[in-house]
Amino acid sequence: MVLGILLVYIIRENNDPAPDPENSYVQQCIACAPLTGAKFAADAQTVHIIILSCVEGKLSAKWITKLKAEKNGQLDYKALFDHYEGTGKHTRRIAQAKKIRDSIYYKSEKSFPFSSFLNRLQTMFNVYEKEEEPWLESAKTRFLYSRIQHP
Repeated sequence: MVLGILLVYIIRENNDPAPDPENSYVQQCIACAPLTGAKFAADAQTVHIIILSCVEGKLSAKWITKLKAEKNGQLDYKALFDHYEGTGKHTRRIAQAKKIRDSIYYKSEKSFPFSSFLNRLQTMFNVYEKEEEPWLESAKTRFLYSRIQHP
């Protein structure tokens, strides 16, 4: 903490904030801290080290591998955020729903309980709805019937 401000200023969402008198003093310091200069670089490197220690040995580490040389926690955080909460999230969630759609069948209670089958379908429908691609109730019903292979 070279600037004497919480390191969260490195990963703040708004890089050009307008002072907000309703914010606390600490929030205003975080919002208005400069994102340039030697002190910022030192703090960004500290955040980089923290992020690296958190993702080491995990799948998420691959999203910041290219950025290691930069030693900038702000860039690391942005890459992870974009992957997990940004544009990539939509693609991953839809892929997850499509995987369920393409692989789910109900054959018997013994091999796959009907309640589990319905839960998986509901998970799929929830993903599509959350990603603003909702299914009509009639399409849900038709899909449900098409996936039941019980004699």
